[in-house]
Amino acid sequence: MKRKTPAKEHAKRLKAFSANFKYQRTCAEMSQTELAQKLGTTKQTVFHYEHGMRYPGIDILMSLCEIFGCTPDELLL
Repeated sequence: MKRKTPAKEHAKRLKAFSANFKYQRTCAEMSQTELAQKLGTTKQTVFHYEHGMRYPGIDILMSLCEIFGCTPDELLL
């Protein structure tokens, strides 16, 4: 049985996060700009989260959970 490389596993998790992130943002009916303002960050940062280019730090992750009314697991898994 072939094991996944760490890079492939990381890419898979980042893809899952970005899909969950976009789903939560659209369900909350927020634009990227509105969410960025609530987080105190830029639209570009929100774009990077949504397109699987980066993960948020723990402080932003917890703020996202508060804004979306979800758990970290719902965003990360």
